[in-house]
Amino acid sequence: MQHAQKPANELERLEALIQYDILDSDPEDEYDNIASLAAHICQVPVAIVSFIDQDRKWHKAKVGIAATEMKRDIAVCSHTIVADEETMIVEDTRNDDRFENSPVNQGNSPVVFYAGVKLRSNEGFVLGTLCVVDHKPNKITEEQEHMLARLGQQVMHLLEYRRNLRLLRSIKDIQRKQYNELEEFTHTVIHDINSPMANVVGLADLLDSDIKYSDELDKDTVGQYVGMIKKAGINIQLFMTELLDYYRSDSLSSIEAEEINFKEWIKEVTQMLDPHGKHRIELPEGDHGIRVRKVALRHVFTNLIQNAIKHNPDLGLNIKIFFEEKESKYAFHVSDDGKGIRGDTSKIFEPLVTMNGSTSGTGLGLAIVKKIVEKEGGTIELLANENAGATFNFTINKG
Repeated sequence: MQHAQKPANELERLEALIQYDILDSDPEDEYDNIASLAAHICQVPVAIVSFIDQDRKWHKAKVGIAATEMKRDIAVCSHTIVADEETMIVEDTRNDDRFENSPVNQGNSPVVFYAGVKLRSNEGFVLGTLCVVDHKPNKITEEQEHMLARLGQQVMHLLEYRRNLRLLRSIKDIQRKQYNELEEFTHTVIHDINSPMANVVGLADLLDSDIKYSDELDKDTVGQYVGMIKKAGINIQLFMTELLDYYRSDSLSSIEAEEINFKEWIKEVTQMLDPHGKHRIELPEGDHGIRVRKVALRHVFTNLIQNAIKHNPDLGLNIKIFFEEKESKYAFHVSDDGKGIRGDTSKIFEPLVTMNGSTSGTGLGLAIVKKIVEKEGGTIELLANENAGATFNFTINKG
């Protein structure tokens, strides 16, 4: 007995087979009917639709046998998938050197006559066979061989339909995920833009008050207000553009990392969030050139600082931003000396969770922060004290 050689493209062939999700699937009438037709057309007792896995021949449909699989190294079909011809015919396996003393042509139901056609994918991979078997020597006519090949093609049509249906379902799942992310994005925009917009409105109110109630209009003050409003508007517009680009991208690889001076960059972010200078924000000392995807980092810092301000509206906070460069990551922390975070904080990064009895916000901000940090290859944690502020530590990969 000779064991069949494996195809030269065996690894790729097995990967292709997996794509069809056919192995160990339930019986299906369409495949059973093809096996029945093959046995009837060739006038033999056995017909099998089988797929050649790594170590076995698995039977998707069968007529005339009970076994659902057999070892690949003894299967006649293992020779078929590497044969030069598309249909391999052996009139009597007992007289073929390849199958001499093989267990398949022994016993009560031996494989004596065999005809098998390759099941070849559109990409050219031979996934298995449609074969017919007799327990005695036999032949098939040219017309029967032709019909067997046509039935093999029908098996592949069913298989391609199965793969396409699976791909369609996968696409629908992706679309559903994208819709959910779009909905999440909408909530995020509302959440993250609310505070900067409130600052713009506040500045506009101050300007309006000066115009209405001041006897002498201070042009320098008006100019200062207008400049602050314009700068806040530009920063909001920039933030929205970057955020939209981030959520539109299928992967972060489509957004290039940029070299920035972290101290100068974070100063602009904090000025957008606290244009009146109500809070004391301590920035890292020294200039640090870092390479990051700005939209991701802006989103994280905006949420963390904005949350600290929002939950302590009556306090002038001390907010400290710390930076450290590590071997493969950048490490940051944002701390404040506010009223702290009360209650169980173990689920604070989960969607729709709000703290301190808050009725404002969507409860999505920190969940999305965590998602973005993890996309950037990092982690985030909260160090909280009920009466002494909060500290968020997070890392991201170097760009």
